[in-house]
Amino acid sequence: MTEGKGMEPATPGSAFVIGLAVAHVAVFVAMAPLLGMLVPLKAQAIDPTNKEPLLSAALSWGAVTAGAANVLAGVLSDRTRSRFGRRRPWMVGGIVGVLASYLVIATAETGLVLIWGVVLFQAAYNALLAALLALFADRVAGVARARLSAVMGLSYPVGNMIGAALVGGWLSDTGPRFGLLAGILVVGALPFAILARDQPLINLDEAGQASGGPVGRLGPFADRVFILAWIGRALMTTSFVVGSVYLLYFIAADTDFQRRYGASPEAGLAVLTTAAFVAVLAAALLIGALGPGARARRGLAVVGAAVLSISGLGLAWASGWTWVVAAFVLHGLGTGVYYAVEMGVMADVLPDRGRKGRDLGLINLAAALPQAWAPLVALGGLRLFDAGYRPVLTISALGFLAGAAAFAALRRGR
Repeated sequence: MTEGKGMEPATPGSAFVIGLAVAHVAVFVAMAPLLGMLVPLKAQAIDPTNKEPLLSAALSWGAVTAGAANVLAGVLSDRTRSRFGRRRPWMVGGIVGVLASYLVIATAETGLVLIWGVVLFQAAYNALLAALLALFADRVAGVARARLSAVMGLSYPVGNMIGAALVGGWLSDTGPRFGLLAGILVVGALPFAILARDQPLINLDEAGQASGGPVGRLGPFADRVFILAWIGRALMTTSFVVGSVYLLYFIAADTDFQRRYGASPEAGLAVLTTAAFVAVLAAALLIGALGPGARARRGLAVVGAAVLSISGLGLAWASGWTWVVAAFVLHGLGTGVYYAVEMGVMADVLPDRGRKGRDLGLINLAAALPQAWAPLVALGGLRLFDAGYRPVLTISALGFLAGAAAFAALRRGR
């Protein structure tokens, strides 16, 4: 069936909703501790003296790959014609590629191999994510979209918490750490990728003619609301990455955690992410239960971004570990509010033209491309101010404030 303007997908069954939520969490568990902990540790092991430039290079090249893979996978999944459906081949193939990238990164002994491992991971991961999110847009609408968006919004903080607690707090060897991530991905995402019902094939030409959305060479970028949502998401992603890329090093160098407790920086990161998780969970579940409409979701995005800006400034200038933890709890609250509505806001602004995979890929560039420039922004802040990692966290806080302004402007759109 062709989806034209005003034709919403049917309300999905509970099995689909639960499966998608679990798969989305598993996918983020596969990513968050890898880029936030395991790759920084590997960069430090390969080149302790130049770990920051190596880490920034790996994350930046990986992010460029992520942007290209997201759009390409979205376009190709829209056009895929197979007995297995449109999205399923890309989800299953992405999982296989992620597992292969783990092996490359875990065994890397040079900076170049590490960079190629991150590039492979981002290509596979974003093919998987693009198809998974396109399935969300295909199948979910209305109140179900608001509630599932809130649950999916928990994926990133849950991924950080599980990764920090299990990978950083309980496991110390490289093999078990990567093995745990691989196991969670296979158990949590692969069954859904294989069994989820794909949307029936559509006629792309008819879908384009039926749409009332913006057309022409600019595609969705002809729409002011789409542009504002893109800018807001890009600013938020930039700030999240800038604030997290050196967080492990910040704990080691600019806090009294190791001296106070005699534990590793990885353990400190586990404490922070676990402390923040209660606030994340409370905010996201409350918003999910309320099921806010499209306009309310945009307002909540402003609130979440503003809280994140305040918490970022608090974290940057915290005088002791207790204040660092308090700032991170506030960070968790802002994260919970923002991520509870982010996917809903992005799905709300998609032009209705039957090309949701492509348009989601384009709007996902706002989450992928900042991962290329954000590590360079962080490195620039580190080198420019030469005052430890606190100025980098301040830059992150200012980015969240700019994101709040973009979403405030979005509220005045359609």
